[in-house]
Amino acid sequence: MDAEKIVFPEFFFNVVSCRHSEFYAKEVTKALVNDGVFLTQQVSENDKLNIKQAFGRGQQFNIEEGFLKNKCISELGDAGFNDIQYYEYDATQYFQTYGDLVFFLRYTPVIPNFGQTDSDFAILQEFIDANQTEKGIRTNSKRFMIVAKK
Repeated sequence: MDAEKIVFPEFFFNVVSCRHSEFYAKEVTKALVNDGVFLTQQVSENDKLNIKQAFGRGQQFNIEEGFLKNKCISELGDAGFNDIQYYEYDATQYFQTYGDLVFFLRYTPVIPNFGQTDSDFAILQEFIDANQTEKGIRTNSKRFMIVAKK
């Protein structure tokens, strides 16, 4: 169903969750019981930062760190949520092979239109050369989670 127009009965759920997707706080609050909890995990602006820096473009590239988190918190507050808490983490992530990283870049929005130019593969090889470790090709996985009580 469209997140902009949730059609569940009002005050129906004790918990609503959302992961890596847009949500509309005013719609969520309608579906939650009083004292219900909303959980969301989102991708931070600095996720895969070294990859985006290497390419000079990418998902949320050059957007101030914390912008999305602050926007979400503000929208939740405006929709009547209280006791809004957030948690952040930035974990090291490794891709085992060149093929694993190419697959990831082709099928996620991290580097839009990855692979449509030959220069992308040259940049990718330079990136791998600079970030290859014994564990694999290093990048980061930066996320935030918000827990809000209605």
